[in-house]
Amino acid sequence: MRYTREYFTKLAEDLSNTGSHPTVVDKMVKVREAPDEERISLSDAVHPDALKELGVPVPDSFRVSPRTFEKPTFVQSNGVQNPGLEPGSDAESSWKSYGSMPNSAYDTSAWGAGSDALPETPQSPEIIRKTIYRAVLDIADLVLGSQFSQAITEMYDLPLESRPQFVMDVFLNSEELNRRGIVIPETMNIQRSTFYDGRPTLFCISKREQLSYPWRKITITFDSETEEDAHNTLEEMESC
Repeated sequence: MRYTREYFTKLAEDLSNTGSHPTVVDKMVKVREAPDEERISLSDAVHPDALKELGVPVPDSFRVSPRTFEKPTFVQSNGVQNPGLEPGSDAESSWKSYGSMPNSAYDTSAWGAGSDALPETPQSPEIIRKTIYRAVLDIADLVLGSQFSQAITEMYDLPLESRPQFVMDVFLNSEELNRRGIVIPETMNIQRSTFYDGRPTLFCISKREQLSYPWRKITITFDSETEEDAHNTLEEMESC
């Protein structure tokens, strides 16, 4: 298995240092506070290339893209997720698949309904950094567990076209998780998501934190390519 403690420690260092950088915090607050119709254009300011020009250390694993999350309770009704599209969609592109799910299937818990009790004012960069770092390592503890790592190995041993069904049958199936002895912490979710830049995601693991948006969910995502191509990301933009 490619994933190691060293791999996740480096990932935690890179993402926590970038995600908590004062310049990133300032620009993400502006994106968060902007009207919906302006968020996409403002997100250009937190594109990795733009941040690099401002002297922000940006690792290759850091990306910014509009993204939605699916509520796990809608997995069976939405069906298999084709690479790069919303679950159940057979549209020609990611953007054309937007809105394929019913409105009630979008997970808005990090910024919409259900988030009223979460902080609105950004914490200090140091608090954000420590929280991101710890969250990534907490997710690593789950992924590196013997039962979970065995399931990931099984998934990546399958042909590309068979992996989305495996995700539904195993990672998003509570009975199968129980049978395999995989226990998901109460602060974490396994769910599907859609990046509207076409990234072929399989599933993601999110850890909920008591931070202001957009740091309320720290997410590691597994893609439908090869294990070596799996990317890891913070939840910079969530669009619904």
